[in-house]
Amino acid sequence: MRQSIHLGSRRATTASPHPGRLARCARSCLLALCAAALSACGTWWLPEAHRIEVQQGNILSAEQVEALKPGMSEEQVRFLLGTPVLHHAFHPNRWDYVYTEALAGEYPPARRLTLYFADGRLTRITDSYGGGHATAGQ
Repeated sequence: MRQSIHLGSRRATTASPHPGRLARCARSCLLALCAAALSACGTWWLPEAHRIEVQQGNILSAEQVEALKPGMSEEQVRFLLGTPVLHHAFHPNRWDYVYTEALAGEYPPARRLTLYFADGRLTRITDSYGGGHATAGQ
């Protein structure tokens, strides 16, 4: 009958006690290095992602702007166009309706409709929507 003698838990070789762990760590480091190198090259090789359309401000139709007439009251204008986006602390008689429409990452010029009031009545219109200008005398 053979007897085996156990001499303890010492290993006779000098290899790493966890060879699989070292290989996984090296593989992870190599993968992270490759990802960092590829991200530095840009995204020219990726298909273009969908870019959403961003609308900000008051959306005004041409009919709404054409319906403005000098002499209208502030309440009539607010009913027709809604509340203006910008309220000026130093110019309370000036209302600005600003609107931009762009794809994400683009910066087109904003369209602006500026209304001027005197004694609660519309006196002047500056319009970059259609480029028109009107005053109370027109």
